[in-house]
Amino acid sequence: MISMVERGRTSPSIGTLVAVSSAIGIPVSDLFDGHDESRNPVNRFQEQHSLATPTGVHRRAAVLARSDRIVLHINTYEVGGASSPEQLHHAGHECGVLLEGSLKIELDNESYTLRPGDSISYESRRP
Repeated sequence: MISMVERGRTSPSIGTLVAVSSAIGIPVSDLFDGHDESRNPVNRFQEQHSLATPTGVHRRAAVLARSDRIVLHINTYEVGGASSPEQLHHAGHECGVLLEGSLKIELDNESYTLRPGDSISYESRRP
């Protein structure tokens, strides 16, 4: 899979990125070039890393602060899209705010439906 991604033959799912980063012991943010906030605190839209996954998610790294290991992603899910076909977990903390639409989140085999303005926060070790 890694070889196919490196050769541009496929795009990794978010789950694949999490699995690869966990396997080699680094945070997912280390798989991307970071914005150097010490030189310029502004990260322009056209300079932000983005990818579209095969599972229907468009993911853009709006903030990638390596020194603090903080990543703020803007995710857009297509209807029926998913971060990963299976539940994942990794080191860290996840949080988010739903801007529009509705989003079903499955966490520890419980289902939560978010509506605009709802937020969620949990330890990433929970599948």
